[in-house]
Parts: sequence; structure tokens; C-alpha cells
Amino acid sequence: MKKEVFRMTEVQNSALLKTQDVVGKPVISLDGEELGSVSRVIVDPAKGEVAGLTVGAKGWFKGEKGVEFEAVKSFGSYAVTVEQSGRVMPLDNLPPLEKLTQDHNIYNRRIISPDGKLIGSIDDFYFNTGTGQIERYILTGGVIKNLFKGRASIPASSIASIGKDVIIAISSVEETIQKEETGLQDNLGQWREEWKEDLEHWKDDFEKLWEKTRNKSAELYKTAGGKIGEAAHTGKGKSKEILSRTGKIVAEKQEQLKDAYEMWLGRLQAIKTKPETPLGDGEIEALLGLKAAKTVTAGDGAVIIEANTEVSREIIEKAQKAGKIKELLISVATKDLEDKMESLEKEAQREDDTDI
Repeated sequence: MKKEVFRMTEVQNSALLKTQDVVGKPVISLDGEELGSVSRVIVDPAKGEVAGLTVGAKGWFKGEKGVEFEAVKSFGSYAVTVEQSGRVMPLDNLPPLEKLTQDHNIYNRRIISPDGKLIGSIDDFYFNTGTGQIERYILTGGVIKNLFKGRASIPASSIASIGKDVIIAISSVEETIQKEETGLQDNLGQWREEWKEDLEHWKDDFEKLWEKTRNKSAELYKTAGGKIGEAAHTGKGKSKEILSRTGKIVAEKQEQLKDAYEMWLGRLQAIKTKPETPLGDGEIEALLGLKAAKTVTAGDGAVIIEANTEVSREIIEKAQKAGKIKELLISVATKDLEDKMESLEKEAQREDDTDI
């Protein structure tokens, strides 16, 4: 097995990106319109390449849209650019992309050697931003040790075939494994740090704050549980028992994150549809005691609620009078999801010292 580390500096010089470096970035057309943010990188497994992106539409839950890879002008450090805004469209107008999103999710898919050994499960991958070709697959679990303290990658050339359920590697796959610099726990921490930076960077842009947070929570829900489940599957003895138990806890917290995510989507959609409708008693009760992620101010600059302050009836009344219920809800929703992501992170942290 090769011992060299596959470093991100090499990736940048080779015009390669990981999908986690793309998800959450704004999508901007060259005519100056911000169209939303990247929510998923769509893969065509038969071709081993990126087919397109899904885009969370900008502005209040207009639904997920898609853009074909060929329509992307550039994957920049700040944003993904497209030639024309019209190239980003509802997924049902892009049948091939829609089918790929429904039929293929390459994340957490197992990679097996011809002799039946579990090499690992796909955590992420590097793709060429010019051609869309997948160059390397980042793995966790299987023959990869210390799941939470590092990952490994293999070149795409080490894959013999990609099936519906399992990926088959070439017989010499273990000779092509390279150590990656970071693992699950590092990624969770990185997401949290980015979120904190976003709070400061966006200041009063509450819609962008929510858009970024919901993308991160959705991605974390999708990927975190599979990693611990894989560790439990490949672990032995006491570590297997501990990881299995932890997997159940993580699954519960994943569901809590998912439920909160869906609940806030519903509430915010209702506010978008009928912004003038006062909150009902049940809605007010549900908000009491929750905290705000960002300070919310009225049009004249008067503070309605400070960051990390609990919501009270008085605060809700102030927000309604100032026409700032939408901003209050986004701030509270963001904080609620952040807390649940942190809780999920803590469960992952518990396994840092578990020998798997």
C-alpha cells in the first residue's frame, strides 16, 4: 500500500475539486443574476463523470433546479458561474439529470475487490472541473483504518465496474490507496467554522444565511450516518458493539435534524406565501425559548433580538410590528439546525478514541 499523502495543494494545481468544495457555493450567471446555491453534484456512474448540479433556487423555496455540466462556465473560489441564467431550470425540464438524481447516489456506496474484500465506502470524490471526469474516489471504512482521523483515496482507474448497489475494484486496488489528510470529524468541524464565517460575512442577508445552513444540514444528514454504520460493520469485538450503539444514537440525531429541517421549511414557506398573516398561538408557543443565530433589527436600527438570545412573546410582538417575522424565523431556524448539527458532531467525536 502506498504511504504518500494525497494533498489538496496537488488537487488545486491540477484543477480538481472535491464535491464538498462545491456544495453551498452560490451559482451566478454571467449576466449578473444570482440563481441560488449548489445543493448536490450529480454523477453519471456509467460514464464516471459529473453530469450536472442541483441548485437550491434563490429567494424563498422556489424548489430545486438543475444545470447541466456543459452549461457551467467556471468553478471559482467564491461561486460557480454559468453562461446564461436560463440554463438553470427545474429538474423536470432536464429528464436525464432528474433520472440520475433519482436512481443514483454514489455516496456511501461500497467498493469491493474481486476477491470479496471491502475496500471502503465512497465519502467524496475529486473531479476535473474542465471535463467533469471523476479522477479519484475518497473512501472511509473497509481496509481504511482510523475512520474519524483520516481517509484514503484511490484513482478512478482502480474501478473495474460501477453497479447499482456495489462498485467492483481491480485486483490491485490496495496498491493504489493513498492517505487523505482529513476525515469525517475534520469535515464536521470545517463546516461549523465555515458557518461561523458566513454569519459574519453575510451580516443582514438572512436568506443567504438560511440557504447555506439548510444545504449543510441536508448534506450532513445524508453522509454522517453511513460512515458510522460502515465502521460498525467492519469493526470487531467491543469496538463493533460501541460503534453499533453509537450508530443508533447518530441515527436518532439524524432524524431529529431531518425533522427540524423539514419543519422549518414548512414554516418559512407559509410565511413566504402569506407574509402578512400573524403567527398563531401554536406557532408562537413553538418559538418560545428558542435562540437566534443572528441579531435581528427593525428598519430604524432598533434591536429586536440579539444573537444567542431566547425568543419571548415580547420579541415576537416586536418582530411582527416591524415586519421582521421572516428574518426572526430564519435566524431561529438557523440556530436550531446549527445546534442539531453540533449534537450530531459530538456523537461522532465520541468515537475518535475507538480502535476500529
